[in-house]
Amino acid sequence: MKNLFLTHLILSASVLTEKTAHETSELRPSDILVSFLYFVAVLALIYLVLTLVSKIGKKDTNTDNIHQRDNRLGETEETKETEMNAESDAQSSPTEKAKTPARHPLRKRKNKETPTMTNNKKVLLAMSGGVDSSSAALLLKKRGFEVVGGTMLLLDSESARNGIEDAKAAAERLGIPHFVFDFRKKFAKEVIQRFNNEYLNGLTPNPCVDCNRFLKFSAMMDEADKYGCDYIATGHYARVEYDETLNKYLLKKAICENGINPKDQSYFLYNLTQEQLKRVIFPLGGSSKEEVRRLAEESGLPNSKKSESQDICFVPGGDYARFIEKYTGIKPHKGRVIDKYGSTLGEHGGFIAYTVGQRKGIGIAFGKPMYVTGKNAAENTVTVGENEELFSEGLTASKINWTAGRRMEKETDCFAKTRYSQKESPCRVIPLSSDTARVIFEQPQRAIAEGQRVVFYDGDVVLGGGVISGVLKK
Repeated sequence: MKNLFLTHLILSASVLTEKTAHETSELRPSDILVSFLYFVAVLALIYLVLTLVSKIGKKDTNTDNIHQRDNRLGETEETKETEMNAESDAQSSPTEKAKTPARHPLRKRKNKETPTMTNNKKVLLAMSGGVDSSSAALLLKKRGFEVVGGTMLLLDSESARNGIEDAKAAAERLGIPHFVFDFRKKFAKEVIQRFNNEYLNGLTPNPCVDCNRFLKFSAMMDEADKYGCDYIATGHYARVEYDETLNKYLLKKAICENGINPKDQSYFLYNLTQEQLKRVIFPLGGSSKEEVRRLAEESGLPNSKKSESQDICFVPGGDYARFIEKYTGIKPHKGRVIDKYGSTLGEHGGFIAYTVGQRKGIGIAFGKPMYVTGKNAAENTVTVGENEELFSEGLTASKINWTAGRRMEKETDCFAKTRYSQKESPCRVIPLSSDTARVIFEQPQRAIAEGQRVVFYDGDVVLGGGVISGVLKK
């Protein structure tokens, strides 16, 4: 339209110019002057029109360029968002990925549909005041989580108060909120009372397993819900991974630069369920203890050099018998020390003071190394024998939790260990019911104790675990 208008204007001016020139010979001088001025006016008009049209064209061109730039910016932002969401999907829990429908690459995504580690997902971290949980908080922050620190008040003791203060100091250093949860009653019921009852019944309990089951991954999960947290985290050395083929979350051993981490704590975590594993993060699962301390020190954490306690937190010094007597008011009774044939060898001061595998402190001079091989609460006896009598070919297990989400329905070869400090050994698991099994080891195992836990492994994957309810002697 612009070009057609210009063409028409120029042609009209040309015709007018020719007509003026043709009639010039017949006009008077004054007429010639008027015609000349008219001609100049027409040229000026043409010039103005061309200038105006040129400006309009430039404006249109600039507008097109702006739209193109906006479109490119829009594509860039959409592309960035798509890339971020793609990265987010890679970091999201696999279940959330599986449930997210396919989307056009440039279609905007809603954060609630693609929760990730980089969009302020909220996690409640159990902080004991030690270097592990404090370093876990640092790693979570680096991965983009919104971290909330929580310390469990379990006991009325100086060590408990010190732990709270250390956790609070670390939280302040990291700039994260910190709360204290009073779990003293629940801890007394679910951990201390179980510990006392099992010992009084001649068993060897594992209070750390119970604490994880009933407090760290149950009561703390409830607190996470109250504070609107998507996940909970701890300073345990372990890993959680999702298996897309099985559609299950797997609890795995911790690793480090040299392979399986010697600090691996998966043994204590076998009671975790699929629903819990879905919401649990173990930030230290790929770090060694040395790396964790170095990270804490470099970051200026106030507890970077804090030592670890090897005792059960509520039994400082490890004197179980004295603790049980003080806590329950039940005084131990003297009884017989016998051999495997039932012959009396001496007297003990209370069977709760003895543990299967114990050598020192039996109180009788035998003239050769002798060990506690068993206890009988009903008869108030402690059985002792030589080292070879500590070995058993297998065990029965009850209250089994199949951590990997699939219970064994037929005889299965795998690996198992009956104490945290042991290496797992080849065995065959023979299911007896949904939560009981008989376990036969390829090689006899030393000092298997009723009440302790047996945990099953397939490579670095925790298959499940349960309570040792019987010992199968050779």
